Amino acid sequence: MSGAVFVGQLRRRVSLQTPASTTDDSGFRSTQFISGPQIWAQIRPLQMSGRYAADRLEGVVTHHLVFRAIPDFKAGCRFVYGARIFNVISFEECEGLPLFIRASCEEIVP
Repeated sequence: MSGAVFVGQLRRRVSLQTPASTTDDSGFRSTQFISGPQIWAQIRPLQMSGRYAADRLEGVVTHHLVFRAIPDFKAGCRFVYGARIFNVISFEECEGLPLFIRASCEEIVP
């Protein structure tokens, strides 16, 4: 995305989820995601590919999500839009605009 980001381009209402690690009585560590604020974002698909996981083929779609910077966002977060889950791979400021972040995300499609 080049140039300025306009608020009218942020048309999808997504939920931010932050990771929280828990340990059970046997010492097994698991990660749960805690729902955070809902924000407006632009979701732009980039590429689709396939890979094998657990002996089955799954589709992997990469996206760019652009949204207004918020303090709750950090590494390891993910976004939820309806039944779709977008795992954040990397993120950066949007073309030098400090108020907007562009996150590169993966969506797994069974």
